[in-house]
Amino acid sequence: MKSLFVRPARLAVVFALILLARATPASAQLLQADFSGRTTTLRGPAFGPCCNTPFGGLTWRGPNISGTFIFDAALIPATGLVNIPLPTAGVDEDPFRLVMGDMVSPAPFIFTAANALPTTVAQVQYNNGAFNGFAYFSQFLFQNHQYQLDVQGGVWTIYDATNGVRDLSKVAASGAIDIGNANLTNIRPYVTATTAPEPASLILLATGLLGVGGLVRRRR
Repeated sequence: MKSLFVRPARLAVVFALILLARATPASAQLLQADFSGRTTTLRGPAFGPCCNTPFGGLTWRGPNISGTFIFDAALIPATGLVNIPLPTAGVDEDPFRLVMGDMVSPAPFIFTAANALPTTVAQVQYNNGAFNGFAYFSQFLFQNHQYQLDVQGGVWTIYDATNGVRDLSKVAASGAIDIGNANLTNIRPYVTATTAPEPASLILLATGLLGVGGLVRRRR
């Protein structure tokens, strides 16, 4: 009878520990960091059909650009100007979030890697090993008008994109992202969102521990 009880108990412990381990996965190489930036050019009603003031939550010359991104430290090149796609493997959230504007009415523009233009991907840019902004392109609607956001390194520009075609002669807004490693803040290891153990897992774990405890008492 003892062996019939001990074997399921041991299996319960192993199974529960596996589920608990899967609940808090993390990567030793993936890091997460915050960045900031500012608006330097903002066009208003004089810009014709492009936009009206205020343009979203952006303000004139305001330090109102912020965001966060996930990156693989092992892929940072030591030299050269290189764009590295943001990681997706081992990440359970969008690896890129760019907030343009103040968190007040009107609402800011929020962009993620999922909003990148088709056939493009969100990339982080490095220059000789230092953070140099991003390579990112996205189209969006504001007041029923279409625009395109281009982020090239440490410079971002919002163009008129009537009928989905970017017009380089019509700039709605532009600005900068603070580049350089010193401008990255709150750098921390990326940890995937934890999942609370299911009740069934806890029951299995408790059953296994009770079985092991019973085996110890029997042996004594």
